[in-house]
Amino acid sequence: MKKLQTEINLDASDPDFARSLRQLGAVQPNPTLSPSSTFAAHPSSHFPNPYGQQGANTTAPPQRLNPALRVLQARAELAGEAEREFLEAGKRGSAGRRFLDVGTLRSVVTMRDERGMSNEEIERVLGLRSGAVAKLGPKGVVGVEGIQLDD
Repeated sequence: MKKLQTEINLDASDPDFARSLRQLGAVQPNPTLSPSSTFAAHPSSHFPNPYGQQGANTTAPPQRLNPALRVLQARAELAGEAEREFLEAGKRGSAGRRFLDVGTLRSVVTMRDERGMSNEEIERVLGLRSGAVAKLGPKGVVGVEGIQLDD
C-alpha cells in the first residue's frame, strides 16, 4: 500500500504526466448493459446506443431481443400451457395430452419399441394428442434403460 501511495505521489508531481492528463480532459465512461448501472448516457455522447433507442437512459437491449429473457418467457408460457392441459385432462372434447411426465414417456417408449404398438394406438390408449408419439422420433432416438435397484 505504501508503495502504491508513493507511485501516485510521483505521478502527481510529474509535470509531463500532469500536462497529458489536462490535455485528455474528463473522459466519458463506457456505456454498460447492466440494469443496475447509474451511468445515464447523454444523447450527445460519443458512444451511440447499439440498440437505437434515442434519448433513453439505458443501453440494455429491449426485452424482445434479450435471449435470457426470451427463454424465461417461453418457459413460463409452456408452464402455463401444461397447467391448463392438466386442468383439462379427462374432460370431453379435450384434444389429448401434449406434455408427458416421465412415467408416461416410459410407457410410450415401452409400448412402441417393445410391444410394437402403432403410434395412433398408443395415443388412443394413453389419451395423448395426435402426433405426440411421432415427435419422439424413430425407434432408438428415445429409449428406456432398465431400472437398477440397490441390493
